[in-house]
Amino acid sequence: MAKVGRSYICARSVYRACVTMRAMTGMRDDSAQQKRKHRAWWPKGPDSRWRRRTTWTIGIVLLTWLLTWLGIPPLVKYGLQQVASDRLGRSVTVGEVDFRPWSLALTLRDLAVAGPDGAPPQLQVQRLHANAAWQSVFRLGPVLDALQIDDPSLSVTHQGEGRYDFDDILQRLSGGTDEPSSGPLRFAIYNVELRGGRIVFRDEPRSGTHEVNNLTLSVPFIANLDSQREVKVRPHLAFRLDGSTFDSQTETTPFTDDHQTDARLKLDDLDLTRYTAYLPADLPVALSSGRLDLDLRLSFTQQPKVRLKISGDVAARQVVLKNRQSAELIAVDGLRVRLTDLAPLEQSIHADSVSLENPRLHLGRDAQGRLNLAQLTTSSPAQASRSDMGGTDWQVRVDQLAISAGQVNWSDQGVPGG
Repeated sequence: MAKVGRSYICARSVYRACVTMRAMTGMRDDSAQQKRKHRAWWPKGPDSRWRRRTTWTIGIVLLTWLLTWLGIPPLVKYGLQQVASDRLGRSVTVGEVDFRPWSLALTLRDLAVAGPDGAPPQLQVQRLHANAAWQSVFRLGPVLDALQIDDPSLSVTHQGEGRYDFDDILQRLSGGTDEPSSGPLRFAIYNVELRGGRIVFRDEPRSGTHEVNNLTLSVPFIANLDSQREVKVRPHLAFRLDGSTFDSQTETTPFTDDHQTDARLKLDDLDLTRYTAYLPADLPVALSSGRLDLDLRLSFTQQPKVRLKISGDVAARQVVLKNRQSAELIAVDGLRVRLTDLAPLEQSIHADSVSLENPRLHLGRDAQGRLNLAQLTTSSPAQASRSDMGGTDWQVRVDQLAISAGQVNWSDQGVPGG
């Protein structure tokens, strides 16, 4: 009996060991199967490294898009409302900000700049859309493929003596900074479109109101940074002023190498004295009379480089400038300038000819020995603040200057008998 019992126990132990071994073998098989599946999904070798890098790259890009899509709008909204409000001295509000990181498109809605002392908003923009290009990163300057401004509304009030309700903004902007200027900002903005614009001009001294509505402006590009981008709009300016309609003319030559687009601006017999009341009150001279004729051509070219060029004729007649004591300083019966190349963004002027007909210059010296023209260059505090804004000097070139029947008058109060 003892032998039988020992045999039973031994057989039972062997059985348990076999069951345990089988279970362990099955676990190894399952683990091996999982490893084989894993190797099949992500094999070792160069292909495996390439797949891992690709997967990580896609994941990082998607995560970056997600973070910028969620994070940029509140940052832009906060920055505009806080920084712009501090800079302008007016409350700036933004209703909604949308950013698309995959196309670098930024859209602002319901942008508003408050008016002075609780007045209605000075500026309102229903929608502002800017589509940036990746070239902005490499060019170290903003490059925009499109800039769209929808339904802007501007309110301006003339308070008399050349003062306006936005003078406080200009004063803050012209305050200057202690940082040295590094030169003008380099930028390239393409396909600029302003649609549905409205300007309300209130003239308090004359108790009148002028209104510009249905304002449409399209500009192929505004750039001082050479960057070749696709141009989708033609130059166009149209508006209604107090019920009168104005619409510009454009000419496009899309099949030429320079892809030139021209816009023409023409004005005949414009009385300049109608607008002297709106000039700053601190100007040292006043326009007593003058009429203006314009026949200009604005050319937008892309080859060999991006450029805005203005050419044509500017003519003024019966121009008289007086000082603050209403004494005549400069008068000319006729002034004609034939522009060959005016590049405002490059700050250069090239005139083929400048002609003066019967110019009259009145020079004088007071009892203290001060020249009357020298006193004109003494800037007022407002003018000094504007000059502190900096900027580079303009380059002016005149090929031909013609003066006919000119005269210079001299009076000297420092000498007995003048």
